[in-house]
Amino acid sequence: MSDVASQLIELNSGIVEVRTRGSGDLVVLLPGGQQLNDEFDHLSATLSENGYRPAALNHPGFGRSSPPGDDWNLHDLANVVAEYIEHSGGGPAHVGGHAFGNRVARCLAADRPELVRSIMLFSAGGKFPPTPDGLAGVTGDMPHGNSDVEGIERMRKAFFAPGNDPSLWIADRSEVRPKGTFAAMRRTSVDDWWDAGNKAPILVVQGLQDAVAVPENGRALKSALDDRVELVEIDGAGHALLPEKPDEVASAVISFLDRHTPTST
Repeated sequence: MSDVASQLIELNSGIVEVRTRGSGDLVVLLPGGQQLNDEFDHLSATLSENGYRPAALNHPGFGRSSPPGDDWNLHDLANVVAEYIEHSGGGPAHVGGHAFGNRVARCLAADRPELVRSIMLFSAGGKFPPTPDGLAGVTGDMPHGNSDVEGIERMRKAFFAPGNDPSLWIADRSEVRPKGTFAAMRRTSVDDWWDAGNKAPILVVQGLQDAVAVPENGRALKSALDDRVELVEIDGAGHALLPEKPDEVASAVISFLDRHTPTST
């Protein structure tokens, strides 16, 4: 297994913090709006073991990445990813996004299709609203420790399938600052990014118990784009998905990437 390298990359738009490992075809991974890039550690390890080069970015304003501009929208956030791909060899790259990150990934594919080979969407919302429990989790503060009983319960109902352990997301959240990214989301029309540019193949992996990005979102994308979309639904998973069902997610991703990565001759 290759070692993880944490890097600060200086781009025209600012500094981006990246966790990389391995070699091979570039796979850019974009976290959820209340997560850091280490949420992809299990998936990244599996990707590197299978010959890919995963790079998990912290969104602007998260971790040690530069803050976003005051009036940024999803197009500006997608441009940061485009600059990173160009810095890393020019692409095209596979691009995956969890939750909020799926919107940035789709916006990138719409704005710069030449940089995107395929798209992977985890817990992908956009058109169908969360359940009341899901909305409470998105709008409330994340718990900062095991003593926040009320916060943990709110998080469990919003982000985890029944029976799954919410402590997987309880950690120091001091480097998670979602307000700028959520403001960028509100400044951007869903129509700008929903179909991800109508070009690259798309994998949608969603939990059947997701209360935030409810499953109707992925099903609607599959219905609209038909053969362009591969839909994988996982029982016993909610919005957290990646820590809830890490092996199932990784298996779906590797299978998809292997079919959409050119083989060398």
